[in-house]
Amino acid sequence: MTIPSNVLKRLNVEVGASLELDVNDGAFIARPAHKTERKRYALVDLLRGVTPKMMSKLNAGTASAREGKPVGREIA
Repeated sequence: MTIPSNVLKRLNVEVGASLELDVNDGAFIARPAHKTERKRYALVDLLRGVTPKMMSKLNAGTASAREGKPVGREIA
């Protein structure tokens, strides 16, 4: 759905922002969608309970993904 720029300015949102749409008496009601904060994790928390054996199995299973030269903009 395309929304005119003057309407976006009145809603105080940017192009590409998410909106909540409702219909009331045959009219659209648009509101900026509430952003949910994404929980941030520390690496130590993500790896808690991971054993060296589990890491070896993971590394063996993903070895083919690490072969070859870069093909895009990845950092080598």
